[in-house]
Amino acid sequence: MNEFDSSIRQAKKTHAVRNAIAGVILVLAAIALILWLVVIEAFTIVVQPEKARNIARFSLESGIGYVSGNTLYKISGRVVLLAEADKFIPSTAVIDNNSQPVVNIVLQPVPGEIKGSVQGEHGETAWFLDSELKQIGSEYGVSLKPGNYTVGIDSPHHQVEQIDVEVKSGEVFAWEPQLVAIQGQLNIQSTPSDATVFIDNEEAGKTPLVQNVEAKKYSIKVERTGFEPTTEVIDVTRQRPEALRRYNLKPLSAALSLTLEPAGGTLLVDNKVVNDSRRIPLDSNKQHVVSYQKPGYFTETKTYSVKAGQTISDAFKLRENIGDVSIRSNPVASLTVNGRSAGSTPFNQKLRAVDYKVVISKPGYRSVERTITPSSEAKTTLDIQLLTEYEARRREGKPSVAQTMGIQFVQVKPTAFSMGSKSNEKGRRRNEFVKEVDFTRSIYVSRHEITESQFARFKGASSTSNLPASDMSWFEAIRFCNWLSEQEGLPKFYRIQNGRYQGINPSANGFRLPTEAEWEWLARKGKRATETAFVWGNSEKLPEEAGNFGDESIKSQTALYFKDYDDGYANKAPVGSFKADRLGLYDLAGNVSEWVHDSYTNQPPLKAQGLVDDFGSPRGEGHVFKGGHYLNGQIQDVRAAYREPSSSPLPTLGFRIVRYE
Repeated sequence: MNEFDSSIRQAKKTHAVRNAIAGVILVLAAIALILWLVVIEAFTIVVQPEKARNIARFSLESGIGYVSGNTLYKISGRVVLLAEADKFIPSTAVIDNNSQPVVNIVLQPVPGEIKGSVQGEHGETAWFLDSELKQIGSEYGVSLKPGNYTVGIDSPHHQVEQIDVEVKSGEVFAWEPQLVAIQGQLNIQSTPSDATVFIDNEEAGKTPLVQNVEAKKYSIKVERTGFEPTTEVIDVTRQRPEALRRYNLKPLSAALSLTLEPAGGTLLVDNKVVNDSRRIPLDSNKQHVVSYQKPGYFTETKTYSVKAGQTISDAFKLRENIGDVSIRSNPVASLTVNGRSAGSTPFNQKLRAVDYKVVISKPGYRSVERTITPSSEAKTTLDIQLLTEYEARRREGKPSVAQTMGIQFVQVKPTAFSMGSKSNEKGRRRNEFVKEVDFTRSIYVSRHEITESQFARFKGASSTSNLPASDMSWFEAIRFCNWLSEQEGLPKFYRIQNGRYQGINPSANGFRLPTEAEWEWLARKGKRATETAFVWGNSEKLPEEAGNFGDESIKSQTALYFKDYDDGYANKAPVGSFKADRLGLYDLAGNVSEWVHDSYTNQPPLKAQGLVDDFGSPRGEGHVFKGGHYLNGQIQDVRAAYREPSSSPLPTLGFRIVRYE
């Protein structure tokens, strides 16, 4: 290949390269044009106010784009534009795809300042801006928007000052006014006159004194020989430029300094209580009566006359006032004095003559509280008769708990009689042993058998039933008695520990079951000339409405019923449905049978004569119940002497209650 061909070939290669470069440039230009038309957005920036518009500077805090003049070219989706100008506060604008083509930015001018101060002590100076109180003190400073303002200053001792100020952006206006003092006057007078006047610790003359002064606070002191000095701070102000004072000088006081033993008493000077005895100011040359007293001690009184300027020191030492105290009670009871145990009555002690709170208490009795104040002049004696809660309520005329439950009582005094059945009594059974018994105490007997509603209250339940309660054990019946005794505040008759029956308290007058002897006396001897076989008498024929028994209504259930007798009830009847017996008691003969206290035994008694207040055998198989019930259909079963044992509840078995007087 010759040199000419080589040149031609090289020229072709160079031309091809140039064409390729031109093609790339054209492609890039096309891409840029597309980006310009599709991706880049242009926004016009308008800055307010006009003063800031021509000097504003722009930059991007975030996002992709650039600013040319007052135009923002945004490439990314969101940019934050910062606008700045001299003497203006920078501001930002957020621009995104939802922004309008024109972006308005308002720049706030940099605030100016006002600084004011006054020389000297002017802590009460008031600063005002456009007539509004802003600050109290000797200095004031505030930042404000550029504009025109009125600054005022008001001192109580000077003339009011004010000035009009133009606040410029970024500039400080300083104001140090020279306050002009107000002229005033002090007019000091005294009785007596010719007293020396000191103004701010410098002698100014004698009273009456008139002196022209500048308005401010002055320390005034007025002195005269033989009199107490008088001091005061007088404030001469613009509102009150003239200060007039008339002082009534008091003669120099006398004083007492007292030591008191024991401490904690009451000190009276001329019948006025004094709390600090170390120095007691007194009018000189006068009689003063001083007394010191404390509970439990004899009061001491003294009289003093003290010269002007003199201080007398003295001491009061009180003697103890102790008295004899005697406290007795019936029965013997526990005693507390001021909340502390003092043993039991009788109590004999010597006590200081102060008030004591004395409480005499005993289980089963209402506590008695008294306040006593012993005295050395006479013995203090208390004789207290304690009352059971039941007795106390009766004396107060309050209803007993039993009354609120509807339990009514009849008081009776049983007399000597023969219980059991004689050998010729028709229907007699071998366990109806004859015993001669007597009684020493009156008893209260419930008129009715305990009802279902009354028994439910003991069980913590609710009922309004007036039917006799039944189907409870003997133990449940005596627990009811103890519960009611507790409600009434009566001593419990039955001793029960850990849920077990332990015996009785014979002297207690709490509620209990009647003994078999008491029950039988009620049924056959009470208000009768001789013992009868039945509650209604000796007739073996049931009288009309004699009670609730097994009548014609149960003949389909049993062959044992009373023919030609209809009491109107096939089951239990409400208590009191039939007429009362001679003692005013209801349902002794029928309705439900009744638990009595005695244990059951079928062995003849070891002693059948001379029994008094007999509670039967202490041990046995179950307990005795007495009286007929609504299923009894044989006349021998409703005799007063009839007795049966049971160790468990029965639907036909209930109870009534008694208690000693």
